[in-house]
Formats: sequence, C-alpha cells, structure tokens
Amino acid sequence: MYRRTIFVLVVVLPALIQPLKAQDTATVTDRQLRQRLDYALNDTRRSIEELTEFLARMQTLRAAVDARIARDSLAPRPTTGTSRPPVTNTGPTPPGTDREPTTPAAASALVYRHDFTDRTIGEFGQWGGYTPKPVSVIADPTGSGRGNVARIVYERDPAGGGSRDVNGGMYAHPNPPGGHPEGVGFGDRVYFQGDFYIPSYPAGNTPSRLSQVQRKLTYLKFGSPAARSGGLFPVLWGRTDGSGMDLSLVTENNVTAVPTNVDGLAFVRWNTWYRMGLEMIVNHQGVADGTIRLWLNDALIYEGKNLEIFVGGSNGASAFIYEWGIGNQEQWAENEPVPMKNYRLWDNIEFRTARP
Repeated sequence: MYRRTIFVLVVVLPALIQPLKAQDTATVTDRQLRQRLDYALNDTRRSIEELTEFLARMQTLRAAVDARIARDSLAPRPTTGTSRPPVTNTGPTPPGTDREPTTPAAASALVYRHDFTDRTIGEFGQWGGYTPKPVSVIADPTGSGRGNVARIVYERDPAGGGSRDVNGGMYAHPNPPGGHPEGVGFGDRVYFQGDFYIPSYPAGNTPSRLSQVQRKLTYLKFGSPAARSGGLFPVLWGRTDGSGMDLSLVTENNVTAVPTNVDGLAFVRWNTWYRMGLEMIVNHQGVADGTIRLWLNDALIYEGKNLEIFVGGSNGASAFIYEWGIGNQEQWAENEPVPMKNYRLWDNIEFRTARP
C-alpha cells in the first residue's frame, strides 16, 4: 500500500501534469488530460484513505497493548513462601537449583472431574461425621444457578459430651498416569481445583470463641493408611469479629515443605462461592526441588519452591499422597457451650496433572 501511494505521488502525477506544462495539445486534448488527472487524484485519495485507516487500526492496537501493560502492572504479585536450600545428595545427580521435577504425563491431563449433576458423589468416598453419611447431594441452596452441589454437614454437641472435633467429608485417591501406583509420589505432579461455600452460622449457633474455630478445606495425607508420615492442608480460622475466616496453609508431623503455619493468605467471607486451586510438584527423593502453589479465585496467594515435601529419609515405596480429603474437618474450642450445627458446600471438583 505504501509503495502504490508513493508511486502515484512521485511517478504518475508528474507524468500526467508534464504535458500540461508543455501544452502538448497536438497529441493530448485538454479533456483527456483532465480525465487522466482525475483518475490519478482519485487513486491517490483512495490510497491516502487506506493509509489513514491503517494508522487508525495501529493506534487502536497500541492503546490496547498499553492498557494491558498497565493492568498487569497493577495485578497482585504472588507471595513467595519460605524456601529451603537444596540438600546434599549422594545419589544420582539431582535437577538443578530452582527447577521442578518433570511430569511423566501430558501437561494438565485430566485425572478425574465431578460436578454432582447426576446427584451422586461420583467416584469419591465419604467418611466420618456424626452420622454414617455426612455427605449428600442437594439442589444449590445459594441461588447461584449451579444445579446440584455436595453438602457436608458438621453437627455435635460438645457441652453434652460430644467431641469438639468433627471429621467428615469426601476423599479421593488421585493417581496421575505414569505416577506412583498408590498415589502421587516422588517427582509426580498433581493439581486440585474446586468451588467451596462457607455459610454464616445459623441463629443461636455462633460459637463463643470464634478465633479457635478451625475448618480444613482439603487434606493431603502422606505415607500410607497404616502409617501416615505427614500432611498438608489449607485451613480456615475464624475471625474474632465474626465477619468471616482467614485462610492458612498448614503442615503436620515431619513435613519440611513449608513452615508449620503460613497464616493470613486470604480473607474468606461468609455466604460466598470461592474457587480454590492447589498444585503440588513433589520433590525427588532426597532433593529439595518440590513446589507448592495455592490459588483463590484464580489469584496466586502462595508459592513455595525448592521444597522438600517428602523428606529425604522417606522410603520410596511408602512416600506418596495416599489420600486427598475434601471438606474433612471442623474443630471448635474446648468446653464450647454452643452446639456445633453447620455445613459447607462443594462443586466442580477436578484433579489434573498440572494447572490448566
């Protein structure tokens, strides 16, 4: 387009105007000259219009790019978790510093997904609670148009002799293709995603010591059912003002992945749907090269790298995530006079080999 415009302006117009200057009326009439000049001017006008339109499109594109750069610069930055330096390894050469184990399966391959549309809990198992079956599938009571959702009920009367610690929920045994036959083991990667809803306390059932109320969202159990070697779980702690709960990341036993408690990662309001994502890339045996990432509503709120999630002394035959609990637990303060009576909802649960 640029070449045609230049050609018309530099070559064609002078060639047409030159006969007028020389007044070569013997071979070209005035009418013919005017016609040729009109043609050239029209062609030039079209070329200029095309060039103007092209420049306008470029300006629009530039404005969009500038807006995207400005928006990205204002986005919240991920919180970097506590990292451990690589440990000394006398075996095979480990991956380099700040590297993640490779995943044998394709990126973000779906392992299992269930949205409770069929009014069942799918392939999940359920356990615990004050009744044999604390999990049920019901029509979405929140009015969010989700169809069916899973409800996990927690009820106990500590004042009447019941436990203040109620365990109940769904569980899964995710096993990525090519991974450890019993679950997620050394060098494996797993990603969990699900939507959860925490309702406010029913009238007359607000605990007196809100800050001591604990609710596990998910529970990764390491080792084996007969001898659990550790665990990792995102957990909610009540706020003293009763406005909602704070999200923390907690480890137990001898897990050296993160500090015992990483508190204040996010604020969770009552009566609101949230989407949580948790990705774990397990370290190689004896090497601190694992990664843990936690998202809330697609915002990265925790990232820890160069971690020894399964400690170096673990046996390769027993060091793996043998169970992934969903819902799992609620715990109140000792001698709480108010009986526990509440529930939580889950929907759109899926396991993948990596975050999509």
